[in-house]
Amino acid sequence: MYGFNLNQWHKNVLEGIDADYESIARRARKLASLFKGTSTLQIKASNGTDLKVKLSKLPAHIYSGLMTKPLPYNDFSFITNIPSG
Repeated sequence: MYGFNLNQWHKNVLEGIDADYESIARRARKLASLFKGTSTLQIKASNGTDLKVKLSKLPAHIYSGLMTKPLPYNDFSFITNIPSG
């Protein structure tokens, strides 16, 4: 209906829930450390993509799907989504 594939959506959600959240968090921390002290980010790809953005001075927020601090508050909010993002 309306071009929405319910079976594909359901499959995507279930696969997202089954993700390795610890691995996602490790990768996110590594990326966040690369951004520290950087004022611009440039992403280039072989298909011609060339994106350059200015970064704020705020620290990177890692939203991995893990609740890493005691309730009621995490770094960003007091809830998390599964799958995250």
